[in-house]
Amino acid sequence: MVELSGKDGGRGDSITATAKGYKNSTTATFWRDADGDGVRDAGELDLCSAEVASDDTASCSFSVTVPPFDIGTYGSGGSCTYGSVSDCNFVNAIDGRQNTKTVASTTDITSSRFEVEGSITAVPDSGSPGDNIVIQIEDFTASTALTSIDIAGTAITTLSDGSTTIVSKSTDSAGNLTITVTIPDGVAPGKQALKLVSGGQTQRDTVTIGGASVSATPSGSVKPNQRITLIGSGFTTGGSATVSTVTIGGATVASAKVNDGSSVTIDNGGSWSSSVDLPVIPATTAGGDIELKVTDSSGREGTSTLTFPTRSITITPTEGRVGTQVSVVGANFPAKNDEGESVTVTVTYDAGTNKTNSTTVVPDASGNFSASVQVPTNASIPSDNTVKASFDDASSTAITVYTTSTHSVPSASIALSKDSGPAGTTVTITASGFKRYSPVSEVLAGTTDVTPSPKPSTDANGQATFDITVPGLDVGAQTIKVTSASTAASAAFTVGADSTVTGVETAVATAVGPLGDSLVRVFNFNNVTKTWSFYDPRTEFADANTISEMTDGDIYWINVSAEQTDVTLNAKARALTCSDGDCWNQIVW
Repeated sequence: MVELSGKDGGRGDSITATAKGYKNSTTATFWRDADGDGVRDAGELDLCSAEVASDDTASCSFSVTVPPFDIGTYGSGGSCTYGSVSDCNFVNAIDGRQNTKTVASTTDITSSRFEVEGSITAVPDSGSPGDNIVIQIEDFTASTALTSIDIAGTAITTLSDGSTTIVSKSTDSAGNLTITVTIPDGVAPGKQALKLVSGGQTQRDTVTIGGASVSATPSGSVKPNQRITLIGSGFTTGGSATVSTVTIGGATVASAKVNDGSSVTIDNGGSWSSSVDLPVIPATTAGGDIELKVTDSSGREGTSTLTFPTRSITITPTEGRVGTQVSVVGANFPAKNDEGESVTVTVTYDAGTNKTNSTTVVPDASGNFSASVQVPTNASIPSDNTVKASFDDASSTAITVYTTSTHSVPSASIALSKDSGPAGTTVTITASGFKRYSPVSEVLAGTTDVTPSPKPSTDANGQATFDITVPGLDVGAQTIKVTSASTAASAAFTVGADSTVTGVETAVATAVGPLGDSLVRVFNFNNVTKTWSFYDPRTEFADANTISEMTDGDIYWINVSAEQTDVTLNAKARALTCSDGDCWNQIVW
């Protein structure tokens, strides 16, 4: 028997024929047996040949041509029948012993016959709606009228002249025909099937459909309310079509914002240009890549992608006192367009209920703005607060963008002119970071109220400077606390004993007494006489010591046997340290 790799196909197809049950080691020749009698009659052309293998099979390939094959299922070049089955494209094989196959059953017919189908070819194989393409029809049923043509399901009913109907055209006596048609509107872009039906036969080709195109200027990122220019091509030709609708993100752009409200006419070549003021709507204020679609009056569509960058605001500085100004810079907000139309942005510093300040600003043509807003004077100290910028879209829907970080109001603070001294010491206090124009309600030194009279008040910057007298407090660390308008700040002050903080000379044994047995020696250098003096607490050095008193402001070198990290000398907290056995420390008395 003979089997074919394909049962049907067109001209030029490669088919592999396999003969089974033939004599091995001989050559099998395959031919088109027009009458199915197993005899290589004159005029029956060979297709290919191959040696029969040891398993009694032979295979070779041939290219389909007409002739020797006839077009269609039932060829006209011979009469090969079995019962009611007729097929003259019967492939047979003969080996070196003249063994052949004759038609003995319908199985023989179906396994060895080949049907030459028609084909269609689109030239060119690509185009846009409105473009003409040539369809070449070959090997269809002869002298038969066309039934239908469509592209991606969209019917083509007439030739490109617009008047000659498809069904009025017929194949010639060889089953061939060439026609020109127009790609209809509404066919989706991409690779689409061109389907032709005639005489009960259906064939397809692939046509790449290009859509109408729209380009935008500027081509990069755009902002809501910005005026852009659109240029379209590949739209309906003829000069009578117009731009019907423009949509952004599925939302229709009002006609007043397209071409300043005037109609946009498409020229004979399918091209047009127009200005569009991008509306301030959710589709444009959401940010990201948004599709812009233009549809003409014939339903042809073209698209472009617009990129709307994300809005942002930057705060400088990120920390500031109440009453100070904060600089707010915004980017990618609705832009002021060429016609002067603009959107007002409200910048608000929000420190809580009834603690807000706001200002308004109009972004420039790039959608950027710079504004200044004051930190509310009643903002809590300290606090972290929000700065936001907001505007209304075309439908009066409020759209708000928040900062990604907060603005901070720092804690209030006080600075002391002296950090130690005996009772009676005058200390100047400098307060800052308080609420402005607020009286100092209380000043405490330890638990003693030392509020000046009259009470001082903060200035426009929330600062105040005043003096207090250190009361008779216990020796050691005490806290000085200032309160103004419910805001408080504290600082440490060390109170020393009267005998050690007279501001005059103090007997050396008394002065260094707090060091106890850890004191090893004290040295002093007189910068005037260029001489050294010393004090050693051991009794054997009593007559040799040359330091008898220690004086405020002098520099001394003190050597200890062990670290003294918490000792008060001359009413000042001291830390005498050691490093690798070296315990010398230089201090100002």
